[in-house]
Formats: sequence, structure tokens, C-alpha cells
Amino acid sequence: MLEAAIASGYVATDDTTVTLLQKGCAPKNSQRSHLWVYVGEQPGDVVFDFTAGRSGAGPERILAGFEGYLQADAFSGYHRLFIDRRILEAGCMAHARRKFYDALDSCSEHSEPVLRAFKHLYQVERQAKVEDLTPDQRLALRIAESQDIFDSLRSWLAELKAHVLPKSPIGKAVGISTGMRMRSVGSPENGHLEIDNNRYERAIRKVAVGRKNWLFAGSEAGGRTAATLYSLTVGCWELKIDPFTYLKDVLQRLGSTPNSRIGELTPRGWLAARQG
Repeated sequence: MLEAAIASGYVATDDTTVTLLQKGCAPKNSQRSHLWVYVGEQPGDVVFDFTAGRSGAGPERILAGFEGYLQADAFSGYHRLFIDRRILEAGCMAHARRKFYDALDSCSEHSEPVLRAFKHLYQVERQAKVEDLTPDQRLALRIAESQDIFDSLRSWLAELKAHVLPKSPIGKAVGISTGMRMRSVGSPENGHLEIDNNRYERAIRKVAVGRKNWLFAGSEAGGRTAATLYSLTVGCWELKIDPFTYLKDVLQRLGSTPNSRIGELTPRGWLAARQG
């Protein structure tokens, strides 16, 4: 599933916290760990990974063979991935917009113009979805309708950065937006890029909902097992497959399926075999 996700040349990622119990420790002595999700371009290409801490080591390990666009927030742990230009950064407009919305009460004179610009950019994206445009057609629409606003917004934020307090709400919003370089909208490079990381948000929400029930990972092995199960079940959810039916069939066939045919047991491969 990971090979399929990174083969697309476009991966979206982010992480969420998970409580990890230390061996023999009470929950109050627990450790904060993380579940990461890596979403490829095709539905069903959703891979979760577990790490005991939060650093760039996890993404570097998972994306070791990846070349293409990585859509993520401005977390510093991703920066090493972009050094040799093998992986290109694509920002998430939802992360950027959220910070300006948070700064609206304290600095409306700067936040409101930015939010209006974001509104226009999202209207263009909605038009592309309604018209079911191809990547090339969407790119042409962005160049015609979004490029000027995007370029003006990027220049204005770069100028504004020198005049706001870095730790103020508006300063944090500007810092995140300029740190991500806002490449995902108006970029003349790739019409496949989405305006935001919301597909990741939908995938990671499954963890957020489940976490209220299972509360913590009992060990690092348990965290890795959770990552595997979330990869399979969220992949099923994206493809509208019943997870119980899928897992029941796959677990019965797993021992007799050679490695050369293991792709047939991924959610996408399993669905394709039944539709064929």
C-alpha cells in the first residue's frame, strides 16, 4: 500500500497524538506518541505509521524512496526532506486559513483581507470540482482565476511578516503561511495538487474518534498494530468496502497468497478483483 501511495508522486501527510503507556507505569507516567498518515493520490492508498516521539525521522524513513510532491503543514521535521529537491513541498491552505481565522478577533485589519483572498481561491477550487475538470484543465483555471490573487497574497504576507510580532496570533498565521510557501494553489507546476490536506483530515479523524474509546497504546508494538489496522480499515472506508467482510476474507487467504500477489489483498486490489 505504501509503494502504491508513493508511486503516485503526490503524498499528503500529517500526524496526531496517541498516549503510549510505559511498561509497568501508570497512565499518569505515560508518553506522548504519534500516529502519522500518508495519503496517496488514489482512493484507498492510505498508510498509517506509529512513532514513539515526534521528529523528522519517521517521515524520512517512510518516504525514503519517494520523489514528488509532499503536502504537509509547516512542521520543522519535514524540512530535511526538501533539501535535495527530490521531494517538493506543497502547503495546505486549510492549515493557513485556520490560523488567520484564529487571529480575526485580535487583528481583523490584516486577517480579513487574507480570508477574503482564501475565499476566492476556494471558490475556484469548488468550480473545478463541480465541473469535474482534469488536472490540466484545473491548472488552466487556476492560472486564469487564482494566479494573480495567489501571487499578490504571497507578496503581501512576505512584507507583512516584517511588521508583526512573531508570537502574536497574526504573526503565527503569517509565519505558517510563508513557511509553507503556499505552493498548493496557483502553482504552475502541477494540476494534481489539491488546495489543502482535507483528505488527510478525514482519514485522521478516524483515529481521533477511536481514541476516545481505546484511550492509549499499551506498548510500541500495540501502536504499530494500530497503524496497520487503521491503514487497512481506513483504506476500506475510502473505497466504500465493508471492513469486516474484507478482513474476514483476507485473513483466510493471507497464508496461501505468495508475496508476488500480495497486492491483490490490499483494499484496492481486493476490490478490483471483485469488480473484474
